[in-house]
Amino acid sequence: MSLTVNSICLLLAKKAADYAKNWMQKSARPRGHFDGKYIDRPVDNVAAVQAGYRSGTPCRFFFPDILDPFKFCHESGNKYLFEHVVSDGGSIPKLVRDMDNAWADLRPFGRHKAAFYAHDSMYAEGGCWIMLVGKTEWTWLSLTQAKADLLLFQMLTVGGRKAECFAIWRAVRRFGRWAWRRHRQRD
Repeated sequence: MSLTVNSICLLLAKKAADYAKNWMQKSARPRGHFDGKYIDRPVDNVAAVQAGYRSGTPCRFFFPDILDPFKFCHESGNKYLFEHVVSDGGSIPKLVRDMDNAWADLRPFGRHKAAFYAHDSMYAEGGCWIMLVGKTEWTWLSLTQAKADLLLFQMLTVGGRKAECFAIWRAVRRFGRWAWRRHRQRD
């Protein structure tokens, strides 16, 4: 290659890398917001194992406040309410958590812990409560794994960045099947 062509290729490669970096750092468009309150408390190893987690996995007990229950208010106007659950937060392998993640918050109980709690509740129960637009009562909504994962993605957009939302969602879609099946076998 000539020196000019080589210089142009290097310049284009740098521009592409800068574009990708800027895209990863951009905030995702929020698909709704969280409302209400919840309490989360650490649980001991026995409770974590009884909930189906491996011994030594740090877990927390998530439960919505009785007077002002935690819910996700979707941009469509529908509201989703979640059951209490023992959760490991984001089931992110330690190797990935320890990496330098300037583009994503991959801590199990970090910025996205509310979305992780809600997702674990949907997996454990096979659904969640929904209040449709214009209605005044909660109805049980049975979910498939794909629908629960899609709702997780939409919850991740609250305060999340584009790259981390897509990365977490893709990992859940690829590796979440065993957890979904394990919970369905308990039913």
